[in-house]
Amino acid sequence: MKGLMLRVLDWMIPFGLVLGFFWLQVRLQPLASGRIHNALMAISVIVEIRLIWLWERWSTRRVQA
Repeated sequence: MKGLMLRVLDWMIPFGLVLGFFWLQVRLQPLASGRIHNALMAISVIVEIRLIWLWERWSTRRVQA
C-alpha cells in the first residue's frame, strides 16, 4: 500500500505543478502585454520545467535509496 501511495505522489506533484502554473499563466494574461507578457510567460515556463526536473531527480533518488 505504501508503494502505491508513493507512486501516486510521484505523479500528483508534477500534475499539480502543471495545473498551478497554468493557473498562474492564465492570471498573467490580462496583466501585461507585448514584451513584458512574453518575458513573464517565458520565466514561468522555465521555472515550471525546472521544478518538475528537480522533483524528478529527488523522487528518483528517493526510490533508489
